[in-house]
Amino acid sequence: MSARDKEDNPNPATTVNPSPTMESSEQSNQPKCHPIHWRLPLFAYGYVPLLFILGPLMDDDGFDRYYLFVYSGVLLLFLIPVYLVALVWLTRRRLKQGNNTIGLTVFQIVSLIPPTIWVFLVLTFGGSPA
Repeated sequence: MSARDKEDNPNPATTVNPSPTMESSEQSNQPKCHPIHWRLPLFAYGYVPLLFILGPLMDDDGFDRYYLFVYSGVLLLFLIPVYLVALVWLTRRRLKQGNNTIGLTVFQIVSLIPPTIWVFLVLTFGGSPA
């Protein structure tokens, strides 16, 4: 084929694109986050569903379900501040490395909602006036 034929070639598969796509250059320049950045919020998302799974498995005779309810909230009073410190530390590390994304940050912040709601349910005994 002559140079003129190569320019008029309608088949895009045979043409060579010398410039890389925007997507591939962005992904190659940005370092990847350690998996802990994605796995740590999964524990916060899974805490409340785990309690709903454990509740029916408890014995009906005693106060086991009540203790599970109360102690899970008391435990969260200590775990939520520790979790917040861990999130701030991980976010600072990502900012230093230059690989912080808005999606990951939102994923981590939203993971605080289920445990926080559970703490309020425990502290108010599910809205009970007692």
